[in-house]
Amino acid sequence: MKDEKNYYYCEECGLAYEDKAMAEKCQEYCSKFHACSIDITKHAVHLD
Repeated sequence: MKDEKNYYYCEECGLAYEDKAMAEKCQEYCSKFHACSIDITKHAVHLD
């Protein structure tokens, strides 16, 4: 949680998402291909 918002993380690459389903898609893709998908990671949020 940051700024009173929940974020979900890909346990494989560590990217954060506002949407749990997108984080799960990222984790599934990363686990299967040992790489990130540009189509998925474009939905990641930058947290400082």
